[in-house]
Amino acid sequence: MASFLIAGNRSQGDAVFGEFKNTQCTSNSFSALCFANSLSVEFWTRETMDAILNEGIQLHTRCFPNRLVLQDSFLAFEDLENNLNSVKVLGKEVLCEAVVDSETQGPDLHGDGDRSLDKVLEYFFSTYSHGVFTCNSLSLGLFRDELGYCIYDPHSCNPVSGRMESDGVSITMVFVNIGSLISGLKDKFTGCRKMFQISPVKFQSLTNVGNNSGDIDESVNELANSVSAVQMNCSSAVVTNCCQDGRLYSEVVCRSPVVSYDDNFPMISSSRGKRPSDTIHTPPQSNKRPSQAEKKRLANRKKAEAMKKKRENKEFRENEKVKDAEAKKKARENEESPSLDVSKKDFEKKKAKKNKSKLEGKKKKDSVKSQDETEDNSVFAVTETFKKNKRKLEGKKKKNKDSAKRWEDLLPLVHKRVYFFVLLNKSSKILKKPAALLC
Repeated sequence: MASFLIAGNRSQGDAVFGEFKNTQCTSNSFSALCFANSLSVEFWTRETMDAILNEGIQLHTRCFPNRLVLQDSFLAFEDLENNLNSVKVLGKEVLCEAVVDSETQGPDLHGDGDRSLDKVLEYFFSTYSHGVFTCNSLSLGLFRDELGYCIYDPHSCNPVSGRMESDGVSITMVFVNIGSLISGLKDKFTGCRKMFQISPVKFQSLTNVGNNSGDIDESVNELANSVSAVQMNCSSAVVTNCCQDGRLYSEVVCRSPVVSYDDNFPMISSSRGKRPSDTIHTPPQSNKRPSQAEKKRLANRKKAEAMKKKRENKEFRENEKVKDAEAKKKARENEESPSLDVSKKDFEKKKAKKNKSKLEGKKKKDSVKSQDETEDNSVFAVTETFKKNKRKLEGKKKKNKDSAKRWEDLLPLVHKRVYFFVLLNKSSKILKKPAALLC
């Protein structure tokens, strides 16, 4: 776990970076290394983190047209090598060179063996102090500072836990030892079993600046010239530069009573009982209240001093070793647990698939059965209707047959009666009397 964390105001995925957003992590990581070489992490603020992103997007824009693989939307570290000396920190270009070392890469981030992450990082920090870490097409900045071992991540991260998330900010994480840094890296790439590479960078002048107030050398030269007339037993005063609360001031070290030989400069005299090598501090006088950035720098300095005291404490070191061992054990368990979870998930998937197939078979069988029953019922209904109609037809035929038979039986009588009426009619015509009277 990180000892403390510095968060910026935005990440590389911010819309302000236009078409190149979320593709410039290599440039941003190298820009962070340049800042770390010139400015101690102890004095980094949100504004520093934003300045790193601004320098990174400028470097990315310069290098992108000349990338080695034109189909890629991102840059490899090799694409930056022609523009390594173009990054400016505090208005000055940083001079450096890339180093090719085959010992700083490994086949598997979570693997074991001679090229494991633990051994590669131990070798890297024993040989170099700055490098760009690349794995799974993501780049981070790795460097060693007086506070400890640091990871710079330009991606969208949680400003408290440091884990990657949407709508986050760029962060710098500071770790007490390499073991904690290894755990932090593995936590960022959980479940990623891919090769990794560290591209070392060597700077020509490793001078960490305690603040960002400008060119210290020029200020020291001016101060030395201003006190050149001050003599201490015919020897020059010792002038050094100091920093307090983010502001530059001078120190004049007195080794003996001071005599001024020039009326243009105030005389610095030692009081009675003053010991040799006592120091007179002349900090700048200002009525201004300390800014928010100065307060943050002061807070970071206090944290750094507390961390140094803790590191010197034997009990703290032993506790850190125990914590590192627990972190490594937990990391191994996390590496093993995904395989168990995968096998368990596969078993559950197969079981669910089997149950699903059984359920579908049962549904299909029930549907076929219900369909057969429906067909049987429909056939039975048709048969019954047919039988009913047949019975009706047979009854109707029988009725017609009976009526026809009756007519056949009555037909002779009808014939006789008709014949009788015909005769009767004829006789009535002959006799000229109504047929009713004849009846």
